[in-house]
Amino acid sequence: MRDRLPDRREAAIGTFEWGGFTWRVAIGMYPDGRGGEVFADALPGADVTATRIKVGSDIHGLVQDGCVLVSRLIQEGVPASAIAGMLGREGIDADAPAASILGRLAQVASELEIVDHGDPEQ
Repeated sequence: MRDRLPDRREAAIGTFEWGGFTWRVAIGMYPDGRGGEVFADALPGADVTATRIKVGSDIHGLVQDGCVLVSRLIQEGVPASAIAGMLGREGIDADAPAASILGRLAQVASELEIVDHGDPEQ
């Protein structure tokens, strides 16, 4: 069952690199420190003439949809670490880099959570 977030909440903010861009991720938190919602946007680069991620572009839409999906899953009780673990990797090792921007988004969401959910299989 979905756990509603309070109207006012703390947030944790982090960044990651993907596809030549720096992405900012904000995680809205429940009072107990669990992540509850995920937002992400590409930050403008130092070179203002460089190509930017535009609102309405395919990658922008993909990331925004990914944020909605990750948010809903964690609101339903699935830890962000479990979501990150289910998505593709660039190798067979559990510590291998994420194979997609959505996988990296879930990894960063997991890193920003401040509570340990324990084993998601239990």
